Amino acid sequence: MKILKIIAYVSVYGCLLVIIGCSTHQKDRQKQTHKADRLDIPQHIQALDSLTVYSLDKELTDTIRFEKEAMFTDSVGIGSMGTVAVDEQGRVYIAEGGIKSNRQTIHVFEPDGSHISTMGRAGAGPGEFQILSDIQIQSNHLYAYDYKLQRINVFSLRSLSSTGTVKLNPQSWDNIEELSGYNPDQGHYFVRNDSTFLFGFAEPLRPDNPNNRYRRYYLLDWEGNIISDQIFKEKDVNLHQGTGMPGPQLAKSPTLPFHRNALMVSSTDGHIFSAWTEEFLIKKYDPAGKYLEAFYYPYTRSALREEDILARYKNYSRRMKQAVHNTEFPKTWPALHYMLLDDENRLWVCTISDDSDYYRWWVMDENGKPMGIFKWPGRRLFRNTEERRIKVIKDGYLYAVKTNEETGVQQLIKYRIQM
Repeated sequence: MKILKIIAYVSVYGCLLVIIGCSTHQKDRQKQTHKADRLDIPQHIQALDSLTVYSLDKELTDTIRFEKEAMFTDSVGIGSMGTVAVDEQGRVYIAEGGIKSNRQTIHVFEPDGSHISTMGRAGAGPGEFQILSDIQIQSNHLYAYDYKLQRINVFSLRSLSSTGTVKLNPQSWDNIEELSGYNPDQGHYFVRNDSTFLFGFAEPLRPDNPNNRYRRYYLLDWEGNIISDQIFKEKDVNLHQGTGMPGPQLAKSPTLPFHRNALMVSSTDGHIFSAWTEEFLIKKYDPAGKYLEAFYYPYTRSALREEDILARYKNYSRRMKQAVHNTEFPKTWPALHYMLLDDENRLWVCTISDDSDYYRWWVMDENGKPMGIFKWPGRRLFRNTEERRIKVIKDGYLYAVKTNEETGVQQLIKYRIQM
């Protein structure tokens, strides 16, 4: 069934001008396609089932404001700030770890920014980490993945102590042909509210074609066993994870800031949202990986200047500069940088704008309906290596990292969202 809806807004909060679609008749379908052609929608997008197209006024102004409310890490020197999580009481958890960090721990803060305690430390025992990668919160527990030991340490949010370990079991996927040579990926897992884990497995590196790899997702139980068929698959390009924790170099050829890559987020109830950064097109899947719908924003990508890329790498090694010069440059930047889900399942999508020092963010509900826009500092020339500044959106607050330009110290700042 082909269902195409074209929705136009005069502003993010403006009037609905036209809805075309929701019909399966051939004549109506022809009218829809004609309207889509006039909106310059690519044919491969028009061909999608259950597609909604949002056409917005190009002169939109910011509709979301932020008021600074608290600052974290002032009293604690965090050398390598990784992922951030927030619990139902507003307490903030900041992971400090990664390959190059001397400390592997999780810092706990009160909502006002005062430091409470730490959880975990470097080591291989219960509640300890070799390479702390990613933290997530579900119900009354915090889950922290150790990339090297391939296990998830579980901590109680009530006692702030270790309560168990989920050790991934390689024997459970040894006989899965499509996972031959694959390994659990760094930072690509999601804790679901049904006590399962949606876990990503990375394809082995292909030296001759490092940008043609895939990541496959399966459900794991508390014993670390795969308990499902493949749920989802996406193309895996070696871009920085944006956590602030440097991971292993996956490819000899460098990933450059204009390279396209896959984006994926999953809600706690298991719904999956995916995108390819070339276009402002987001697809929604059910918890079993079945396609449900897609929504598309016609988006004019910013022009790419080759001289800007070459200037960035002029002081790098000869090998790196040679690799950059041998790369084919596209004419434009990608449309998207990354995206997040908040606790109300609203999508926060970061787009690459004409301003080289700011990203344009779009906030929309889980069906793609626009709710607001704003801009946030960020350097597109460094999007393949820099930490992603906005970390978490929860309970009406946005948590973002800011680096002191004089001292180089990172601070996590809590902002109240005014929509």
